[in-house]
Amino acid sequence: MDFDAIVIGSGFGGAVSACRLAEGGYRVLVLERGRRWDAKTYPRKDSDPWWWSNEAPERWNGWLDLRVFQHMAVAQGAAVGGGSLIYANISAVPDASVFDREWDYSRPSAFDVRHSKRFTNAQGVEQGTCVHLGNCDIGCEVDARNTLDRNYLALAERKGADVRPLHLVTNIEPTGGGYKISYDRLEGGRRTAGSAQARLVVLAAGSMGSTEMLLRCRDVSGSLPNVSGRLGYNWSSNGDFLTPALYPSREVHPTQGPTITSAINFLDGSQGGKSFWIQDGGLPNLIANWIATAKAADPRVQAFLVFLVAAMRKLGPLENAMPWFAQGIDAANGRLRLRRAWWLVGEHKLDLDWSVEESAPVIEAIIDMHEKLSKATGGIALVPPSWSIDKYLITPHPLGGCNMGTSRKNGVVDHKGEVFGYRNLFVIDGGMVPEAVGVNPSRSIAALAERAVGLIVGEGR
Repeated sequence: MDFDAIVIGSGFGGAVSACRLAEGGYRVLVLERGRRWDAKTYPRKDSDPWWWSNEAPERWNGWLDLRVFQHMAVAQGAAVGGGSLIYANISAVPDASVFDREWDYSRPSAFDVRHSKRFTNAQGVEQGTCVHLGNCDIGCEVDARNTLDRNYLALAERKGADVRPLHLVTNIEPTGGGYKISYDRLEGGRRTAGSAQARLVVLAAGSMGSTEMLLRCRDVSGSLPNVSGRLGYNWSSNGDFLTPALYPSREVHPTQGPTITSAINFLDGSQGGKSFWIQDGGLPNLIANWIATAKAADPRVQAFLVFLVAAMRKLGPLENAMPWFAQGIDAANGRLRLRRAWWLVGEHKLDLDWSVEESAPVIEAIIDMHEKLSKATGGIALVPPSWSIDKYLITPHPLGGCNMGTSRKNGVVDHKGEVFGYRNLFVIDGGMVPEAVGVNPSRSIAALAERAVGLIVGEGR
């Protein structure tokens, strides 16, 4: 075997797995489809590499992977460090009930990179102190956010892990007491095929990526034919929702300060029996400028931008706007599957079946609270027409698809992420979470990874 363990993906599940396996003495290879980014390469201009294309990743392998389905859109990071490169640095503990179900900014000069103080973190990586630039979600210029490439992955590399950016895994195949991982190296607008073998594999490509990979291995290449029939089921958007609010007589400066600074917890079901929590929000200057142009390729996004620009003309400029965020316990009744582009012919593409009816009550409870909080703080909530007219949602927190269970009859993996029927093949990421957690899920995914890899190393796998 080329390695003791191959980790596919480098987000919260993959980074933790790589780090702890490397610490345990395993020879680790991390295959990450995205680039290795830093403060000098984060996209800023329109011409910069913003978008990741699943159709042509050799040409378009940028910052954000946005998948648009019939009733839902899913935003994911494509980077060494995975979703941590685009998250708002929120590390939250879900309400205990989730597991009980079995499972002074007024000085303009303050916002200047020159005020950030450099320091070396515990993993030996240089970072900077926060100066409230408001660019949390698109890359911090002073390296203040704790992204995974600056902690878990950095420690994994110090312990000998080999992290390879722009390596897109295409197949997983059992071979000689382990697994052969086939991949395409994305370089110079071309794909170059390669492979590596290991006795243990951690699939950590996120809810969408891990589920799609197992679907392709089971239903297209046939390399993993015995993966559970429950694969793809119980997918969740984690109840994500955003309601912009405009404050006609108050400047809230949404582009300054950390993206999210506080939350109100309604996970106890006190609001009509619905469980959710509410967060304040912000947005980067680049997003603010984009909103002002009111131009987008997707017609739903275009309609939302036109609606927002019209509201700002009436109620006040963007400096008077604040997005309210939320996550909640939705129905987790989505299903991911592969479908051909044209009925029985064409390429297999990932598709999402999502019925909003069962999740609508928690979304409506969130909207009601957004409206109450906006009014109480002097604002006017603007419910997006994408919801009020089309019942369309977008989530950056996809969960499920490779759910934990007690057997292949009710799950895809066991409690430590091992795929039923395939020894030493693990899914350790948001895909193994069997329901919505109702808060930002990064901490939960990392905790599941810490536990799973602790068991794996402890068993001497």
